[in-house]
Amino acid sequence: MPCDSAVVMEKLVFLCVALFFSAVSADIPHPFLGITEQTYNGSLTKCVGHVCEHNGYVRALEACQREFNDSRVCSSHDLGIIAQSDISLFVILGKGDARYIDMSFAEVFSEDQTQDVPLNDCTGFTSANKNSYSRCLREIIGGPILPSVCSCADSLSFLCCTDTY
Repeated sequence: MPCDSAVVMEKLVFLCVALFFSAVSADIPHPFLGITEQTYNGSLTKCVGHVCEHNGYVRALEACQREFNDSRVCSSHDLGIIAQSDISLFVILGKGDARYIDMSFAEVFSEDQTQDVPLNDCTGFTSANKNSYSRCLREIIGGPILPSVCSCADSLSFLCCTDTY
C-alpha cells in the first residue's frame, strides 16, 4: 500500500498542534492547593463566656493553614484563575461542596423562596444561621461544578490557595 505523503503530513501537523496546546495548558500557573478534610459551618469564631470574636476570616485562614502550609482560603478571584488553568474547577470532584471567600454582600432568596436572606460570607464567618449564606462551589452529580450559595448552617470544607504559584 503506497504511503500518501499528504495524509502523513496532515497527521504530523495535527500531532504537533495537539502537543503544543497540551504543553501550553499544562504550564498555566494556578493558586489552588487543596480542600480541607475537616468541615465547618459558617461560625468559626471562638467565644469565652458571652464574649465572642468578631472576625471569622482569621479562623477560616487558620483552617486552611492547619492542612496546607502557607495557605489561605481561596477567593472568587482565585476561582477565575483556577477555571482557566489545566486543572479547571474539577478539583473538587468527589469531595462535595466547598466554601470560598467572595466578599460580596448581597441578598438572595431563602431556600423556601419566601424571603430575602443575606449572602455575606456568613457574616464574616461568625454565623451558622440557616438563613445566612456564603459562596461555595457545588458539585452537581453528572453535571458541571458551579459557583453557588450555601447555607451557613451547612458543614462544608474550604478551598485553600496560595500566593506563591
